[in-house]
Amino acid sequence: MTEKKKLIDITDQEIEAIYDAGKEVTVSFIRTLVDKINELSEIVEKQQDEPIVHFDETGIRIEAALHWLHSAGNENYTYYFPHKKRGKKAMDAMGILPNFTGIAVHDHWDSYYQFIRCFHSLCNAHHLRELIFFEEQDEKWAVKSDTIHAEAPNPKRAKISLSELTI
Repeated sequence: MTEKKKLIDITDQEIEAIYDAGKEVTVSFIRTLVDKINELSEIVEKQQDEPIVHFDETGIRIEAALHWLHSAGNENYTYYFPHKKRGKKAMDAMGILPNFTGIAVHDHWDSYYQFIRCFHSLCNAHHLRELIFFEEQDEKWAVKSDTIHAEAPNPKRAKISLSELTI
């Protein structure tokens, strides 16, 4: 039996807190909630069919506790998904990567490589950030590599092979 994907996971205690805070649950509130859930579900499904999606995560505070804001985006859609975990468990819960068969652009975080149905491409913004770090550590080779990244043409406008770049 296939487990049904939960787009929203809310505990009984969180529901009780809504009632305890005196929030009135109306038909309009429930309709709005259902509409938003359906919109999110559609975005997840559309992202799974996109040829290229960029994935990332960053730490955020929710009620003073560290959580991770996962993102999946391209020029058509962006989807944000907060979760208590950073790794594969959160990426599974987000619902895009487990069924994604396109090109996943991401950083070097090991959890991404656990998804084997897609192709992996490393994000040059992360490469550049790492090269800047090495440059700040007086690694002379990083200056040349940094220049290559900064001066490389936009891939939408032109294609360039690595053999054309000189260090």
